Amino acid sequence: MATLKRVENAVKAVLIAYPDARDDDFILINRVYQRFKFDVGSTYFDTVMSNAKKYRLPSFESITRARRKLQAEYPELRASQQAQAIRRYEQETFRDYALGVD
Repeated sequence: MATLKRVENAVKAVLIAYPDARDDDFILINRVYQRFKFDVGSTYFDTVMSNAKKYRLPSFESITRARRKLQAEYPELRASQQAQAIRRYEQETFRDYALGVD
């Protein structure tokens, strides 16, 4: 539970400080990793992915779940209307894919 709260606090700080992270999960994840004192820019992607536990980095999914929770609780931290529309479309597309709808 403490780890999830730590992730949530980091995500909230990033969403407040960097509005562009509200619309783009890659920006969000990069900024959260920076808050965890990990220099993503100087490390190969493969190294990050292969050693995430060693570096004590939260998973992408934990970060995006925290974003969704915070954006539901704090309307001022929500993504732009355009980003929300894109996320809804992608969610519907995936739902159709999962259900086997063509």
